[in-house]
Amino acid sequence: MRIGIDARLGLRSGVGRYTTEIVSGVSRMAPEFRFVVFAKPQDVDRLADLFQAQQNIEWVSVPGAPFQLREHLEMGRAIRRAELDLLHLTFDYAMPLWASAPILLTVHDAWFEAETFFRSEWTRRYFQTMTRRGLRRAGQVATVSQFVKDKILTYCPWMASKAERIHVIPNGVGAQFTPLGHPQSEPEETGVPQPYLLYVGVLARIKNTMGLFEAYAALRRSMPDAPRLVVAGKRDPSCPDPLPRLRELGLEAHVTLLGYVPDKALPDLYRKASLFVLPSFHEGFGIPVLEAMASGVPVVATNRGGVPEVAGGAACLVDPLRPDDIAGGIKTVLTDDRMRQGMVDAGLRRARQFSWTASARATLELYRESVGR
Repeated sequence: MRIGIDARLGLRSGVGRYTTEIVSGVSRMAPEFRFVVFAKPQDVDRLADLFQAQQNIEWVSVPGAPFQLREHLEMGRAIRRAELDLLHLTFDYAMPLWASAPILLTVHDAWFEAETFFRSEWTRRYFQTMTRRGLRRAGQVATVSQFVKDKILTYCPWMASKAERIHVIPNGVGAQFTPLGHPQSEPEETGVPQPYLLYVGVLARIKNTMGLFEAYAALRRSMPDAPRLVVAGKRDPSCPDPLPRLRELGLEAHVTLLGYVPDKALPDLYRKASLFVLPSFHEGFGIPVLEAMASGVPVVATNRGGVPEVAGGAACLVDPLRPDDIAGGIKTVLTDDRMRQGMVDAGLRRARQFSWTASARATLELYRESVGR
């Protein structure tokens, strides 16, 4: 059986993490299958190196920029040439204009609200139109949380007639994320002095990056000795340059902007943090929440989206619209030792309930179900 997997979003995102983990898992679990992975030209070599031990994977380069007609043309041709039994589209708006194979679509966010923070009106219309088109076209749909499934049924009521085809398959957490002192912990010099508060993720409007800075300023007003804030992630075009705002807030000396951090350095960056904070306006799942919990770090996170479902009561949830609420949650966790330790213990237990192996196994079952094997 020939299974196509769409890896056009590359490696440096939550979707990128999801895709590489699924490719790794299903290719090992089903050595009798052939997996055809579609990727951007600049990513093919890196992905091939990452999976060079897997002999049942072939790589196909798909040129063309996102949201442009050429990408649709190239992807359609690549799918036709691959002669697939099933195509797994791994992100919401991935549905090409032409696809000559049965479809499994993974939906991570289901951004259908008018107020969602897109880069432009064109991007919003494209995303929402292509997501709806993918949902109509797909034989099976996977979502990363019940929250996302419920959003699909709310904003696409015609999906109610095939709700049984929408399968909730949660994301996982890698085994490399372990607490300090764990036998499997591998130190990696980050160059960041302790103590520090940590945010991991793209700097974007939807992630409430500026709200995080305002919350940190409020925290320092009430707690002048608060640990510095470390921000790990590249800046999205939807987010203005943070430096002018940090200067206005008097935070330039107290915030470290690391930019993109390689996967190899992330585990140690997590486990050495005093606290992890994720104040997003929207998260379909929130992989960093689990990564922090698995690292033995208490979490302060948004009370919106799929995060409450994922956290399962093991995080301090705050209102992302209120910087003072974010600051208050951080201060409480930092100063209440009993609460902090309880959150660490609860977080470790919660993180153990998720694994990429389980995610890949459930996805492989959907592959088999989709093609009747």
